[in-house]
Amino acid sequence: MPRLRTPGRADRHRTLSLCAITLGFTIAFLSLWVRMERAPGGRSTPLPTPRAALNSHVLARVRLYPADRPVTMVPRQRQANSMGVTRDIFYLGEKFWEGDPEHAHCSGLIFEVYLGACEDWSRETTGSARFSLPGVDLNSFRALQRAFYGTDGNERTLVDALVSRGLGIEVLDPEDARPGDLVQFWRLDGTGHSVVFLDWIRDGTQQINGLRFWSIQGGGIGEATGLIAYDHETTGIDRHRIYIVRALPPG
Repeated sequence: MPRLRTPGRADRHRTLSLCAITLGFTIAFLSLWVRMERAPGGRSTPLPTPRAALNSHVLARVRLYPADRPVTMVPRQRQANSMGVTRDIFYLGEKFWEGDPEHAHCSGLIFEVYLGACEDWSRETTGSARFSLPGVDLNSFRALQRAFYGTDGNERTLVDALVSRGLGIEVLDPEDARPGDLVQFWRLDGTGHSVVFLDWIRDGTQQINGLRFWSIQGGGIGEATGLIAYDHETTGIDRHRIYIVRALPPG
């Protein structure tokens, strides 16, 4: 009767090596899966290129607002009761809100730019500026606006408003951000800002240390920059509270 070979030290080392390799592949796969996880819906969805998204239309809309346009920030005490848009907002042929050409706030202005980009995409694609957002009818359009503004207290505001409705994909890696993405960030002092992403500001080692963006600030509509707080700094943008979304075409 043949004798069974007793595993030796080399066999045990080989087994441990195979386990380590398997564990390494498993960790790598899980890391990739988590990176592609679509928050908060949980579906793995590749990040679309800016050409396949609304980025170019968002940037085209931005260029329609001249830097010297006399639009000022809605006073803070009035922002809770203001839509913060400079033009009338229509959806599916119905007028929802009246614009104020002289006043806006960041949430309203970026919502206005997003809807304008959808109109431009629709006009370019179908010949008509009238568009329909998937799953958003006349009754639920106001809910989209409230989520976009973050009136429910959700600090991810416009990101979750679009992602949860299939209207955008979250940009999880800052290096993947592209001009025309939409951003909600928060500062260490507790104030927030909704903006259109233009570029990162980098130091001499290419580390991201700031953000260049477009929105409405205290000085009016236009480009601005903000520094990201690191280490023990007490002012600036909170690097843990920068949320980015790539808006998708409505069709």
